[in-house]
Amino acid sequence: MRLHHPTQPSDPFHRSGKAAICAIVKDEAPYLLEWIAYHRVIGFDYFYIYDNDSTDGTTEFLMKLEQSGILKYFPWPSKPGVNPQKSAYENLLTCFNPIYSWIAFIDADEFIVPKTDLGVKVFLDRCFQYGVAAVAVNWKIFGSSGETEKTDGLVMERFKKCSLRNFHANRNYKTIARPNLLAGFVTCHRVRVKNGSYLYLDGKKVKKECTGKGEHIDHKTIQLNHYFTKSRTEWEAKRERGRAPFPPEHPKRIRPNDIFLDLDRNEIEDLTILQFSEKTKIEMESLRKAIAS
Repeated sequence: MRLHHPTQPSDPFHRSGKAAICAIVKDEAPYLLEWIAYHRVIGFDYFYIYDNDSTDGTTEFLMKLEQSGILKYFPWPSKPGVNPQKSAYENLLTCFNPIYSWIAFIDADEFIVPKTDLGVKVFLDRCFQYGVAAVAVNWKIFGSSGETEKTDGLVMERFKKCSLRNFHANRNYKTIARPNLLAGFVTCHRVRVKNGSYLYLDGKKVKKECTGKGEHIDHKTIQLNHYFTKSRTEWEAKRERGRAPFPPEHPKRIRPNDIFLDLDRNEIEDLTILQFSEKTKIEMESLRKAIAS
């Protein structure tokens, strides 16, 4: 990362470089164990999970993990006229005092993948030293890999094929930010920064007009594997759940079915995340034991 900002003075909020994830989920029971275990493996310390009207066992699973100290669980039902995702993020900032230096605002089908030997923690610590308030991490869209039905196995092992770098949806980004430097959210992708810089991973500034999708794509340091479609049957289930940024009555709550055709990208194979697969399986077993005890 090429950073061009002066080193900031000591900040008591830094708290030893700990990092957390904030997400809103709905009916993600088959996938949450892998997603949480994986992000613990790559260095995240804690999770703030908002539950948007789940009925598939997600609620019970998250409550067990909360009892084990893995995460903080919030029931977050939909309300007319309210964006569930944006309101959840804002609730975290306004009603709590997160004790973590960094919070990643991502979804349960998005996996943060470090591409260098720096690792997530070391990279974020370097961002801190240069006064970076928020980092934009570009999507990398993964397709169905030709699967039509849900099968056993980790998501990261089932879906190995993805889009080319310059695919239009990869211009979308999600944000990892220092919560004490945030003023709120423009969208679920873009934060409002009180002070400090808002950069892509290579040091390029995120333009103010880019509310979640810009012209810049950088996957060199960290990429955000977005398993958007999974198999065709899993896509249909996802479509029925609706989109988190929209209230129940919104006409865009249900995605158009032709989005699958656009985002089912399988042009190349990317195995980068698989370096963490065995450690993820070990961590998954550890979490199973934790909630069973």
